[in-house]
Amino acid sequence: MENSEECDLFFGELFDLAGLPRGAYRPGFLQRRLSACLRFLQVPDVAQGVARLRAQPQARSQILGAVLLGVTDFYRDEEVFAQAEGHFRQSWLPAREKIRVWSAACSDGQELYTVASVLDDLGILPEAELLGTDIRAEAIGRAQTGRYRPEELDRLPEAVRGKHFRTDRTGGWVQERLRQGIQWKQANLFSGAEAGPWHLILWRNMAIYLEREAAYPVWQSLVAELKPGGYLLVGKADYPPPGLGLARVASCLYQKQGGARR
Repeated sequence: MENSEECDLFFGELFDLAGLPRGAYRPGFLQRRLSACLRFLQVPDVAQGVARLRAQPQARSQILGAVLLGVTDFYRDEEVFAQAEGHFRQSWLPAREKIRVWSAACSDGQELYTVASVLDDLGILPEAELLGTDIRAEAIGRAQTGRYRPEELDRLPEAVRGKHFRTDRTGGWVQERLRQGIQWKQANLFSGAEAGPWHLILWRNMAIYLEREAAYPVWQSLVAELKPGGYLLVGKADYPPPGLGLARVASCLYQKQGGARR
């Protein structure tokens, strides 16, 4: 069996069991992970791997978590968040309304905690509503704890780490004032967007792994739940398709047209 056919068989079964659409992810992205998946399952071939996926839900969950491992970081692309904060300050402080933020495919929560720290610095976190969703239960569980390893905190500026985290030799915890305003939820993004309107949606570094036909309806659903004038924050290699009513206002930051701009 050709590697592409093996890949289709294995990941088709995995995605069917997980409720994800077949063919959504680019073949090259999946093929690079097939051998590692079989080694993890301790099986010699795809046929036995598929049998193991069907028989062992826990192994299936772990494989899905490894395959869809999100690349994330606190203040990932720091200049992006610096520019975005300026737009948030201009748009949200004069509005004096409850700010709603959704991080779609949030991985283990680092970028949503980054936004929470920005809102805290702006003085509007207590009135904000923040939601993080991911299909992987393990990722959501880790985000809820708010605990991270020392190497995950290394890129944080000292002032940020000192203000927003409690640290020791084993790592650090996000301060309670940031954690208490965030809800976490296991959810399948392909099944639909979380109900808006949202002032800010983060969808970063996932679209690049999707086939264009699979990514487009996700883009559509996200933009539909943005309020006019709301923002969509994406990864550096993510490019929203044209025709969705978005205007690029900064690096990785798009604003939904139709609302008043300040």
